[in-house]
Amino acid sequence: MKRTLIANKTNFDRPWAAEFLGQIFRPGMHVCVLTTEHDEGWASSSGDWEHQYGESGDFRYDIERPLRNYGIRSFSWLDPQRDEEEQIRRTIRDCDVTVLFGTDPSVCMDVLEDHGLTDVILDSPGILVTLSEVSAAVCGEFENEALYDRSLRRGLGIMNGAHLCMHYDESEEQLRRMIRQLEIHGGSLLVLSEQSGVYLEDGHIELLGDAFIADDSDLEELYSLL
Repeated sequence: MKRTLIANKTNFDRPWAAEFLGQIFRPGMHVCVLTTEHDEGWASSSGDWEHQYGESGDFRYDIERPLRNYGIRSFSWLDPQRDEEEQIRRTIRDCDVTVLFGTDPSVCMDVLEDHGLTDVILDSPGILVTLSEVSAAVCGEFENEALYDRSLRRGLGIMNGAHLCMHYDESEEQLRRMIRQLEIHGGSLLVLSEQSGVYLEDGHIELLGDAFIADDSDLEELYSLL
């Protein structure tokens, strides 16, 4: 299993994660951030990309901040729409940490597949970090919410037999979605609140903060919370 950190937000430098992740992220590491948006997306043009991810971009500080708090100072930002594919592949292979950033796991998979980056993401020795909804791409399959029937889409396969529930807040809508996922798809459900994360390595799942795992044996309890 590829070493992977899954988090809802860029708050994985907080006390609920810092003691464990301080052993994972170390000064001297090099991080690359791969942005995953379609060509026609809101960050598709060079000017838009710079506005969002450039030196003074809206997202750059927020994404780099927790890693800088672990002593990391070296960052490369990659845009598949502008950068040469071989340059991207070389950077990912050589870096210690790759951050996948985007807003939609289906779009993320489209970008990785269209630019031939799936294999280097999986085969590179570095740690993978995914944030928020795009984290579903690490699963063997995930619901394609862009389609009305919510059919399953193939993911990276880093974590098989499990699905993700991100931004858990005990709302009725989320509880019903969790129940539906367990009843329809089976397997396990990794549930992450805003103050939680999951670290995967060598077949082991480390739950950080408020993260927990649910399966079909928890259905009765989930129904009782409605």
